[in-house]
Amino acid sequence: MLNTFIHNYVVIRMKIGNYMVPIYRLRILLRYIVVFFKEHHDEGITRQQLAKVMNVKESSGGFIQKISDLKNYGLLEQKDDAFYLSDLAKRFANKEGDERNKAIEEAFKHVDVWKNLWEKFGYKVLIDDFSNEISLFTSIPADQIKDNEGKLLNMYVEDVSCFIPYDAIVETIRSLPRNQRYYRDSSDGERGPIEQQSIESIGYIGYPEYSDAPIQIKDAFSYKIAEQLLRAMKQKLIQNGVNFDDTSS
Repeated sequence: MLNTFIHNYVVIRMKIGNYMVPIYRLRILLRYIVVFFKEHHDEGITRQQLAKVMNVKESSGGFIQKISDLKNYGLLEQKDDAFYLSDLAKRFANKEGDERNKAIEEAFKHVDVWKNLWEKFGYKVLIDDFSNEISLFTSIPADQIKDNEGKLLNMYVEDVSCFIPYDAIVETIRSLPRNQRYYRDSSDGERGPIEQQSIESIGYIGYPEYSDAPIQIKDAFSYKIAEQLLRAMKQKLIQNGVNFDDTSS
């Protein structure tokens, strides 16, 4: 079964059957890799130095989880009491453009559940099949996964958004209205199953640079995914020098 354990507001474990799913998102952990590489390069560092790289307390549960997640993504190695960047982490930190994206994708695929979902869906996530695919892969009944479906879906999409290109993000969002499971119920404003569906839209996503007409999205989960991907696109644009605070014409 899928277990999460909470201690002092820090999630310290998520397991689906025999498979671990990282709690901390890949985007966050990659920032630590950049700092590690810049400050220490190929050197092994102590636990205390690693905590400093992450700007966390060495005794915190979050620090322990981040170490575990970095290992799960194939980015961190430990030899005795020293921590080292893996070859994959060094490739990510030392490359640009497509080569960097390939390294991120490889780290993403180190998580077995994510790799299986990627081979099934890629970046075009179909919610109606999501839990069933996890169930088939992990041998956990789908009804035991349903309660965490939304959380797992958001985690998966957030990690995917680290390496898919702009046009794939746009294509992904355009494919989202095909998801049919959850709609807003017009009577009380709450989400309901498909038999409670209404024609009311959850929202619109506009892409003026691609189309004059905004994309109508009715599926509540899909709208959350679209918002996530838009944030990822904005972050990539900022990294490429776009200043969203500049209001000059």
